Amino acid sequence: MFDPTKTSGVAYPEDMALLQRVYDRICQDLAILPGTREAHTLAAQIMDIFASGVSDEESLFQLLKREF
Repeated sequence: MFDPTKTSGVAYPEDMALLQRVYDRICQDLAILPGTREAHTLAAQIMDIFASGVSDEESLFQLLKREF
């Protein structure tokens, strides 16, 4: 799992799966089409928030849903 005290930039498979689930849920809930500028912005924000230390799936989802 991601350790925010280490800045290696590595995301492990379980981290990537979590990030994908959050991305998919938000895209579905907000009707964001994959490949759009909005989808790319969402993906970047997911990674930024995750890298800042928020690694709980529901917390990520709620934070990002408020952003969009």
